[in-house]
Amino acid sequence: MTPKHSSPSASFPPSNALTLSTLNDRDRRAQRAAIATRWLRWLLPLLLTLEATLAIAYLWNIAQGHPIAWIDFNARQTLPSWLQASHILALAAICGWRLLRNESSTPSRLVLRLLVFVLTFAAADEIFKIHLMSHAEVIRHAFFGVYFGAIVTLPVLFWRDLKAVWRIDRGSILLATGGLGVFCLGVFASEWVRDVAIAPLWPLLSDRSGGVEYIRAAIEELGELWGETCFLLAALRFQWVTSGASRRDR
Repeated sequence: MTPKHSSPSASFPPSNALTLSTLNDRDRRAQRAAIATRWLRWLLPLLLTLEATLAIAYLWNIAQGHPIAWIDFNARQTLPSWLQASHILALAAICGWRLLRNESSTPSRLVLRLLVFVLTFAAADEIFKIHLMSHAEVIRHAFFGVYFGAIVTLPVLFWRDLKAVWRIDRGSILLATGGLGVFCLGVFASEWVRDVAIAPLWPLLSDRSGGVEYIRAAIEELGELWGETCFLLAALRFQWVTSGASRRDR
């Protein structure tokens, strides 16, 4: 009898199997990114509107001569400060969760550890306004320099991590970049309102200079709150998009 030749295996070669698996991971990420984009189209404007409404209510009550302490944008342990602290702590929790789960090398574990430390301190500073406890301008400027330095240097030092995140999900980077722009604009625009737009009119508004400071504080804190909201949603988006990927593709 002529021996029967066994038919060739229908399985893919290892290289083709790896390519197929990678494509499936990319498809899953693309589907999750599309879902996240649909949610963010209404969730982001809703949150920003609610936070702006809080700032308007704060200024309205100031203008009416009946300030409400628990919505003070420039005080410790008020609703705005707790909102900002909750956003920052949630960001720290997401970074800590990725560290504990050891889910991914993107961002690197060093970056995640630094973010957990910096964000935890920033949350405590936001709740207790540590940078405002001293009346010395030198200390206040030192705090500002630390925060500004971190914002500028961290992306430069860890650009490889940003590049890796961009490769996985550009939407997360774009949202975080927009949040950073709003955050910085709130800080610097508030100073511009006080020192450039209003300062020449101070002799005419000497009895209302306190109101100018309320406006400056509201602009600054609202810009920071909006920026932190964008950061948080960007981190949640990235966590959602990458949660379905295999370890090989991470």
